[in-house]
Amino acid sequence: MNPKSIEESVRMVRDLTSSAKPPIIEVAGMPGVELTREETRKYIAYGALGGFLGILGLIIIFGWLICKHPIDDVIKVLTTTAGVLSGVVGAIVGFYFRGENR
Repeated sequence: MNPKSIEESVRMVRDLTSSAKPPIIEVAGMPGVELTREETRKYIAYGALGGFLGILGLIIIFGWLICKHPIDDVIKVLTTTAGVLSGVVGAIVGFYFRGENR
């Protein structure tokens, strides 16, 4: 493909999309690439959030119910773990929602 045809294709896509939504540039010969990318982002975001909640749930189950530690100690471990992991999960979920707006 020459650069002129790519520019024309991009211009046509921009003309067809509304002004409220940013243009979606599809790769020639690869239909559905944008949809696959969004599906992957969704699964990564859901997996990170599910893993985060699962780890916090395991801390409560093992620390308080199985090992019979005092609830104050379990809350301290829970708070520390949530503080460390929430930044990672927040970055992943933020990346997913930022990608949806494009």
